[in-house]
Amino acid sequence: MLKTLFIRFKWQIILASVLSTISAFLGLKMLSIITEIIGGIGGVDFEPAYSFLSFSAIAFGVISFGVLSQFILLKLSTTVVYEVRKTILERILGTDYAIIEKNGNHKIMAAMKDDVSSISAGLNLLPDFIYSAVTVILCLSYLIYSAWQLFLLVAAVILLIIFITRLVLKYALVYQESLREDHDQFFSNLNALSNGGKELHVSQNRKRHFYRAIMLPLFKSMKNKTMKASGAFIGLDSFVSTMVFFLIGIVIYVSLAYFPNFESQIIVTFTLVILYMVEPLGRVIEVGDEANEVFVALNKITRLKLEDSSVFLSSIEKPIPQQLHCAEIQLKDIVFIHENKEDGDSYQFKLGPVSAEFKSGEITFITGGNGSGKSTFAKLISGLYKAESGIIYVDGQEIGPDASLTLDEYMNSISVIFADSFVFTHILDNKGLPGNDFAIQEHLKQLELAERVESIKGILSSTKLSTGQGKRLALLQSFMVDTRICIYDEWAAEQDPAFKDYFYRVILPELKRRGKIVIVITHDSQYFDAADQLLELESGKIINVKKVA
Repeated sequence: MLKTLFIRFKWQIILASVLSTISAFLGLKMLSIITEIIGGIGGVDFEPAYSFLSFSAIAFGVISFGVLSQFILLKLSTTVVYEVRKTILERILGTDYAIIEKNGNHKIMAAMKDDVSSISAGLNLLPDFIYSAVTVILCLSYLIYSAWQLFLLVAAVILLIIFITRLVLKYALVYQESLREDHDQFFSNLNALSNGGKELHVSQNRKRHFYRAIMLPLFKSMKNKTMKASGAFIGLDSFVSTMVFFLIGIVIYVSLAYFPNFESQIIVTFTLVILYMVEPLGRVIEVGDEANEVFVALNKITRLKLEDSSVFLSSIEKPIPQQLHCAEIQLKDIVFIHENKEDGDSYQFKLGPVSAEFKSGEITFITGGNGSGKSTFAKLISGLYKAESGIIYVDGQEIGPDASLTLDEYMNSISVIFADSFVFTHILDNKGLPGNDFAIQEHLKQLELAERVESIKGILSSTKLSTGQGKRLALLQSFMVDTRICIYDEWAAEQDPAFKDYFYRVILPELKRRGKIVIVITHDSQYFDAADQLLELESGKIINVKKVA
């Protein structure tokens, strides 16, 4: 991903590198002038080769070229960060829901929050890295020009520093990757703390176990791994700083002992250049630290197995499919296998083979015990899950990538309210545009929410309602998109008795009258007479189909 972006912006990088080189070269020119002046102080009739005005002009050039190159690189790094965030979002949106679900919400959240932040922080150091790297290279070149014998000594010590640095970074990377896994688990546990708050506060045993057996060991693991990774970098910084002054001492002692004919100006040159390199060399090492975080983050994103961003981009470039007529949906020998092999556990649930028919102007209730496969069946009908085998037909036309109807055309004709539905604040119509406020307000009155929520330019004033009221807002969205197929998973479970009755006796018959294909997952046996068809599932198979008179 980053390689593609850098190729795309290669000319900006080249221009900025050239400007950085000019700035660093002029900085070394200033250093050589200072060295010449220091070496000539005390000499007879010494006159500096450069006037103060020339020296000032060079200093101005250092600032000008340096700032310009940094600005170009800053603009580049912020653009790349934007592209990284956009690309990862596109990859998430273009990936099959089954893969997203298998990864887990906490890993997706961690990718968008922590991984993108780590990549962004690393890329924001790009301007400093290029400028510093160019400065270090030019400084070393200047040392070769001044005295290649002493340069070999300097190069040997620098190579030793680089070797030790790579060992330390490799050691720290192991703990950083492990720490990143702990962060994923931390997000998962936070979700349990938030969504399971009632259960934790009701049960003292559960609360103690969550605290002692789950959170505290995780906190200690994060603490120890942070100490080891960060401690490695602290030690590395101290080592590099000390080695710089040790290197200066070696240069001085070796010059006096083995190269007595060297002028003092050469020793001064090496001393000043090495000191001049300290800050840029430190920045290069700092980028090495951040680069570790970037590689860890990229590896985490890679393991999510997200689709390429082109999948999503190509889908949104296509015209929005028209809703299908949908007089009848037929499922023939559909099989779906759900597997979970995470955390050492192996779990498999098979649904099917199942065959069923759903017709326009009919209400179908899907019933069955917990774990019978009702919600999985609903995700298959809605297109969120792709069957291992079997065919879905709409009005006699097969759905598939090479069939007469595409999955996108089919899914654009469906609205679904899941048992754990999420309500967006933006209400859209069937064209994907903000909903009409008057129509939204009329539906809010019908759903008895007009006093709690209002719509302004298709945006709801609040979604912080009870679970049952939140389901009503989800039903509002279903009304506004006005699809031919309506699937409601346990929608009435959290409704009060009066509104539950209104749902079964008024809302569903109205959808039926309008020719919708209505599929409802329910346990409310007292309302089974409201259906035209009852499908009963058990252990992933349809065991009973009943037509209601």
